[in-house]
Amino acid sequence: MNRFLLAGYWGFALMAGGLFSGALGETIPQWVADGKPVNPWSIPKEDYAYLASWLDEDGSSPEDYIVGLFARYQVVMLGEAHLVREHKDLVSDLMPRLYHEAGVRVLGWEFSRWTDNAKLESLVTSPQFDRQVALD
Repeated sequence: MNRFLLAGYWGFALMAGGLFSGALGETIPQWVADGKPVNPWSIPKEDYAYLASWLDEDGSSPEDYIVGLFARYQVVMLGEAHLVREHKDLVSDLMPRLYHEAGVRVLGWEFSRWTDNAKLESLVTSPQFDRQVALD
């Protein structure tokens, strides 16, 4: 089964439904019980203990979390804030794990390395499409 990774910008939203079910003895906040997206900055401070408990029990590194998504889903979309190099580095650094551990064979993304800017500019401004440049 092919696995796909799509990376691009998406706004800040926290999908609460199945993500935070059953943290260690903490009262489940209403926004979690409702299972609706929530803006992270609107989470009340009194809910932080619940989130900390959930992270202690169920949390993982960002790398392990992303690779683990591919154990469950064929298509994964990652959000990234433009102009933040570390977001692109994360995806780039994960390539071997995504390939070997998660079976990812196709990667679609809308960001590139700055060192390729001249090549990309020539690709999109050339009067004729150059398939080899596109594949490089």
